[in-house]
Order: sequence, then C-alpha cells, then structure tokens
Amino acid sequence: MKSKNHQELTVEEASRALGVTPRSVINYIRAKEFEAIKVGKSWFIKRPSFDAFKQRFGFISEAS
Repeated sequence: MKSKNHQELTVEEASRALGVTPRSVINYIRAKEFEAIKVGKSWFIKRPSFDAFKQRFGFISEAS
C-alpha cells in the first residue's frame, strides 16, 4: 500500500530509504524509535520522526 500523505511513510518506503529489511523497520517501530500508527495491518511512520531517526543514527541514502 502506498502512502498518499507525504508526512507519512509505509514500512516498505522506510525500508528502501534506510537500506534495511521491512522486518527491521517493524522492529524499530516496536522499539519506539519511530512515531508510527497502525491502520489495519499496515504501519505508517511519521516523516519528522523518520527524518530525526536517520539523522540521529547516520543513515545516508539516495531515496528519502
């Protein structure tokens, strides 16, 4: 499922941007590294929280 709002990312979008597996992103959500909401079976990560995580842990990627 594609996120229509540019202020939120799906697990798949976040995993591609970080270069990690979707399971790793779910683990980050469960560890409360990201602010995220669950709608049905899908998680949506808030963009400001995601950007802060990338900066804090030094993730550098071409896609954001």
